Amino acid sequence: MSVEGEIKMLIQDRNLESTAKSLIETFLPEANVRKLCLEALAESIILAHQENSSRWGITLFPNLVRLNVGMIETFVISPNKLYMIADFSTLNLDIADIKGVEIYASTPDLYVGVYKSVPGSTGCEFPANLFSKVKPYLWDSHRQLVINAATTRRHPTTQDAHSPGILIYLRNELGIQMPDPIYPLEDDKRKPKSGRNRFKVDPNIKAAVDDIEKRDQELRKDD
Repeated sequence: MSVEGEIKMLIQDRNLESTAKSLIETFLPEANVRKLCLEALAESIILAHQENSSRWGITLFPNLVRLNVGMIETFVISPNKLYMIADFSTLNLDIADIKGVEIYASTPDLYVGVYKSVPGSTGCEFPANLFSKVKPYLWDSHRQLVINAATTRRHPTTQDAHSPGILIYLRNELGIQMPDPIYPLEDDKRKPKSGRNRFKVDPNIKAAVDDIEKRDQELRKDD
């Protein structure tokens, strides 16, 4: 199957726990490592939901799982790797001394942040089997980052890309209650592309208006 075919199939299966289970357990084959990583992901989701229930979503792709909060990604699981965003102002910088940990920023000034919408957002990437070692240096800062990100507006693609199957998998795998995002009903309405056709016009009203305009034109001619 082509990559395009796999992606289409995955999009259709995002609601399924079986799809999430298959991919996540492929990404993180070691049971102990997987459990630690999934518990952390679940905690991040719960925190995001507590901060703002409509500004987060989790997405399943063929090569990763991504938690989106506000405008940015905050927690990414890919094959045998984690990529977590932290708040630089509260990050324990000794994390940089751990072999295998990579720190990312968009500019030399880490306070600017990887993502401009969340100042100080700092990317931390490392092998998943290092998570237990990395967590003491990273976790409080990551939580602060999630709180900060939840104050930004939800990214336009988050709702459509949300993958409920991941939440079902987490509930069953970890035995804990997981929230579902609560998106406002108006978000389901498509916004018009331009102002020209913003409102639908009743054909009868349009005909009446046209008739009035026609009569006005005739009266102006008579004058």
